[in-house]
Amino acid sequence: LWLPDYGENYLQQMLYASGVYYSNTKEGPKPAEVAMKRKVCALNEVAGFDEMTNFEVFDGGQTFRSEFESGVRVTTTPKEKAYRIEGGVGVATKGTERLA
Repeated sequence: LWLPDYGENYLQQMLYASGVYYSNTKEGPKPAEVAMKRKVCALNEVAGFDEMTNFEVFDGGQTFRSEFESGVRVTTTPKEKAYRIEGGVGVATKGTERLA
């Protein structure tokens, strides 16, 4: 079963390797929304149907890490609006990145 994640909580979508949802509007999505959702979609292609093998919370609930059977590891820090993806060919970040 695959259900897209509504909204723009990109850090949570990355943490769970969720699929994204595009609203059908007359104006269409803004370029920044498309760019971010493409990153989430790329991660979903790699790990979206994987089993999550580990989930950890650090720094008193400020940092979250999920690991998937394919070796992909996603770390998010919502307070800083930052994320890091490791282990996924074509989706791994070069260090920590921040949401725009």
